Amino acid sequence: MIIANATGCSSIFGYSFPYSPYRTDEKGHGPAWANSLFEDNAEFGFGIIVAITQRRDKIKEIAKKIAAKEQCCEELKKALLAWVEHAHEIDGSEAAGIELKKQLLACKCECDDMKFMMAKENQELFTKPVMLIIGGDGWAYDIGFGGIDHIMASGLDFTILILDSEVYSNTGGQKSKATPLGAVAKFAAAGKRTDKKDIGAIAMSYQNTYVASINIGANAVHAVKTMREAVEFNGPAMIVCYCPCMEHGLKDMSETVIAEKQANMTGYWLMFNRFPGKKFNLVTPKPSKPLNEFLNTQNRFVQLATTRPEEAMQLAKDL
Repeated sequence: MIIANATGCSSIFGYSFPYSPYRTDEKGHGPAWANSLFEDNAEFGFGIIVAITQRRDKIKEIAKKIAAKEQCCEELKKALLAWVEHAHEIDGSEAAGIELKKQLLACKCECDDMKFMMAKENQELFTKPVMLIIGGDGWAYDIGFGGIDHIMASGLDFTILILDSEVYSNTGGQKSKATPLGAVAKFAAAGKRTDKKDIGAIAMSYQNTYVASINIGANAVHAVKTMREAVEFNGPAMIVCYCPCMEHGLKDMSETVIAEKQANMTGYWLMFNRFPGKKFNLVTPKPSKPLNEFLNTQNRFVQLATTRPEEAMQLAKDL
């Protein structure tokens, strides 16, 4: 996995804290993490994606060239073409890559093309890397939105994970375009008077994109399945993840899962999947509790209900 992480809460806990949340597996494989400026993370990640894509395309080109040679032995030819066929798959490229490395070692040819295929820096790319771009809603909905829109239209293969706390968390709780109608935040002391930007609907306007919304505390199985589906999708993918925040007025972060479950039961946060060529799949069940049960636990909504009850009531109806 290769991660491009926008500056913000996620980058602090993503690597610059005194510990790393990432580790290598039994094969010694693990994520490569890099942090970008707040405003250009999509472009930063896209540059990595383009570079990796071009390098892997070159490897495919050389693999086809070697396989087309008359002197290429049948075992190597089969391994080369199998890797080209499965290069766009995560698991498939790994299995085909292992066999290809085996056949390359067995071959005694020392031509330039074979030396290229034997180079460690090229063999490291036999397995398709997961290209992940991570950031919060301030980056995704506001300052970095132009970059996100640009790369979603590219058709290249990557996954964007938006950690949506519905407010600029890292800089002190200012409103963002992800802040919902009626919520109190800095620069919206009387409650935000415009609707939340629907970034999922915008992304779905591109018909070749995988778009989903998850809520880990409410449905962890759906969240994991969705993340797997997104990274395996051969094209642009976007996942929006609901992230409770101290700026919501929670007593402490131990209440995160409670807030996530309430958001699900009241229909406040919708979980869904849109796979190109398939119907829109709404995962969130029919609300089993009134929306107010969620709003009344969130200080960002309670503040307005206390100071301007009539306005708060109307905004809650429109939410």
